[in-house]
Amino acid sequence: MQVNVRVDSDVLLNMLVDRLDFWTSLDDEDKELFSQMYENNIDGGLFEGAEFNVMHIVDNDVVNWCSVLHKDELSKEDFIKIQKLYDEGERDVSCESFEYGNIGFIEAMGEDRILVRR
Repeated sequence: MQVNVRVDSDVLLNMLVDRLDFWTSLDDEDKELFSQMYENNIDGGLFEGAEFNVMHIVDNDVVNWCSVLHKDELSKEDFIKIQKLYDEGERDVSCESFEYGNIGFIEAMGEDRILVRR
């Protein structure tokens, strides 16, 4: 049996962010990047009319789909290039080349770290 539910966007964001607390490997800055990503996803309508399972979404993002890259893991050139692309609104960087290797999508960016989707 399926049930359709309408949820306020702030409540939806809180549900996703609350699940991040399960992942003790994430620090507060990592959680903030994921929160930015989920807020962008909600604002972009990603969850509209979709099946929604908080654990499935967050757990798969943390384990399978996303990575937090720290500035010191990247060459200076890669970090500057990613920051420039992000600032210009370019999120899909799958066709770009980086010394680091393949990066598919820039989800969120902080001072010294980047949340990317593989």
